[in-house]
Amino acid sequence: MSGAVARALARATTEFIAAGEGAAEHFEVVVVVGTGDCEVAFVPQPDPGPPVRGGQAQAGRERHFWVSIGDGELLRSSFAR
Repeated sequence: MSGAVARALARATTEFIAAGEGAAEHFEVVVVVGTGDCEVAFVPQPDPGPPVRGGQAQAGRERHFWVSIGDGELLRSSFAR
């Protein structure tokens, strides 16, 4: 992982924690590097039983952040659909 991607991951993690979406240790973090930006998804650990639409779980909601690789600026965020 490059330093720029690490910075993007750190920014997304800071935003995730500040939003109070859940305890980060109960989420899987998925990083997808694009052209000029980095998508960081926080996917909650699944609950036992059938899946629930929309990424909702006891741990919290699935959340995605897009961060600029160039300057580390938060470009946008969204919940899973």
